[in-house]
Amino acid sequence: MKKKILINIISLICFGALFVLFLNNGFPDWFRNNACKTLTNRVKEQNFVGVLNDKYQNKKSHLDETLIIDNNGKMLKLIVPTDKSGLYTFIEVGDSISKEKESMECYVKRDGIIKRFEIDFGCK
Repeated sequence: MKKKILINIISLICFGALFVLFLNNGFPDWFRNNACKTLTNRVKEQNFVGVLNDKYQNKKSHLDETLIIDNNGKMLKLIVPTDKSGLYTFIEVGDSISKEKESMECYVKRDGIIKRFEIDFGCK
């Protein structure tokens, strides 16, 4: 019985130490890079020419910045949670938006002016 309690206490101390370590230093690079590459691959898979229907921060998913694009009648989600390009801040509902497959370049057209954004999640 004492041995079981001792093991539980040691496990709790180790878990607490790891928690404090991650809290102070953030998640390890390998974890961040894997998540970053997954986001990049999802964006690269998308191809669209449409109009921004809605934009919001998804409360159910860590406030991920989400764009809803009307792509010729088909609604498409573009999730750009840590993008450094300024796309989410710039784009407004009603703007035209386009992106080619396998590219991270996105073009937004407003009032006849086209602005280019290079979606960048900060992958290392």
